[in-house]
Parts: sequence; C-alpha cells; structure tokens
Amino acid sequence: YLTKQFVGGGFDVRKLMAEICKSRTYQLSIETNQWNADDTINYSRAKARRLPAEVLFDAVYAVTGSVPNIPGAGPGVRAAQLADSQTDAKGGFLANLGRPPRESACECDRQNDLQLGSVMSLLSGPAVAEAIGDPKNAIAQVVSTEPDDKKLIEKLYLRVLNRKPTAAEIAAVLENWSGIESDHQSLVAKLAQAEGGWVPK
Repeated sequence: YLTKQFVGGGFDVRKLMAEICKSRTYQLSIETNQWNADDTINYSRAKARRLPAEVLFDAVYAVTGSVPNIPGAGPGVRAAQLADSQTDAKGGFLANLGRPPRESACECDRQNDLQLGSVMSLLSGPAVAEAIGDPKNAIAQVVSTEPDDKKLIEKLYLRVLNRKPTAAEIAAVLENWSGIESDHQSLVAKLAQAEGGWVPK
C-alpha cells in the first residue's frame, strides 16, 4: 500500500510521511489494556522506545533553546548533521548513549541498552549541563519574565512535553520548589563544615 501511495504521489517523501503519520497504526498509544498487554507483534499498541543519541541531544538543545557547540563541528551544528562518527559532544554524550561507530552502513550496530555510563552522561554530563546552565537559553528567559509560578509551570510543560500540566502535576512541582531554598542552605552548611568550619551569613 505504501509503495503504491509513494509512486502515485510522484515519489514525494513528504506526502509519504504524512500518509504514515495520519494512519491509525502510527497514532496508537503505548498504554495497554487487558487485550493487548502481551502483544508485541500485531501492532495493537505502540511500543515505547528510547530516542537515538543524536535525536536526544538535539531535543535537549531544542527544549532549552541553547545553541549546541559540538567540538570540531562549530556552534549551531546539530548532532543529526554530524557526518564523522569521531566527532562527539562533550563527555562523549553520543557514544555513551549508543551512537554506532559507523564502521558499516548497518543501523543494527546501534546499541540501545542503558548502562551506568549512559545514565550518568544524560543526568550529569557536560553536554546537558551546558544546555541547561546557559544563562541565555529560552528557559532562563521564561523564568526571568514570568512572575506567576503556576503560569511558569504551564509554560515549561508546554515547552518540554507539548501539553499543559494537570492540577496534580502543578501541585507536585510547587511542593518540590518549596524545598529548594532549605535544601540549598543545608548543602551550603555541609560544604562549609567540610571546608573547615566557615559558616555563611
């Protein structure tokens, strides 16, 4: 069917992609029910899968609004545009998250299993830290211009998840934010104690 549509559409890849994206199968939810929970072959539900390393890296920079600066590639170059598999983001982000070495043309070389290095690269690696910590990024701009916490949470949800938060999610975020200052003070006190008894005023 897709072959027929592709040929009939004048070999237009955009039309083919639109046809796929508008299909019921493509739009299936990953949520299961009593009939399809154990189905893995009949396309009765979508299967959750991890984003490829390049897509994940580009998504982090798209969400934060920061400009990626991959060593050897220059500012603004996306990970998906890299032709050389030796070029990597800081901290080896792409290699740690399974980008294949491209020693062959087969995408089967890509590794999707998560190991400790992959998790640490995502949570505390320099590539993500730079995107989040950039004072000129879009999230920093939203935070500095929106005084209402609930509206700020809504804007962040729309930016990251492309949907509005539920009342329960707003409450959870506000509760989490209320403990930030006390957690900070506790960490500063512990650091001061470790450094020789200096206590901040």
